[in-house]
Amino acid sequence: MKIHLLLIGLWLNMGLCYAQNQKIGVVDMDMLLEALPEKDSLTAMVRQFAKTCEKGLRQKEQLIGMYYQKVMQEAQSSCHRTPDYYKTQEKKLQTMQSELQALALTADSTLQVVETTFIDYMDLQIELVCQEVGKEQGYQFILKKKDCLFYNLNLSITELILQELKHRDKAVIGQQLETYQKQLDLSIRNLFNY
Repeated sequence: MKIHLLLIGLWLNMGLCYAQNQKIGVVDMDMLLEALPEKDSLTAMVRQFAKTCEKGLRQKEQLIGMYYQKVMQEAQSSCHRTPDYYKTQEKKLQTMQSELQALALTADSTLQVVETTFIDYMDLQIELVCQEVGKEQGYQFILKKKDCLFYNLNLSITELILQELKHRDKAVIGQQLETYQKQLDLSIRNLFNY
């Protein structure tokens, strides 16, 4: 037991000696995500995507309702249709409802992908700035605050990263947002055949 404690102590001591020769930074990702300049634009895009999906689904649902009313009016009117005709109409309504359900599931999974892409995009922007600052400032390691059990507050470089995030090229950010919007528009067109 004493040997195990001695080995653990030796290992920790060697780790501390090694860490003293390294430049380490810690960033608060939650703070950086909240302060990301394009976050509001991206959030608005995702919300608009969700609203457009809801609107498209409601429109499809209304079409089914109108078709159902048409069939019911024909059944109640003096039109004498064959039973096969009504069976065909019933099957068509069932098919339309099945397609609507499938479309709703597809829209939901697409929205999940869009939200994941949104989060991944923001994480990537922050990581790119962290890498750039790490190279410029000579940091060997930049750790996320949430991954550290404890850390010295002097290691925090969150403010430095925030400054760099705010000073990125606005034209590049605009192009990235435009590309993201085009991808969302394409997803909507593919979902609802607009």
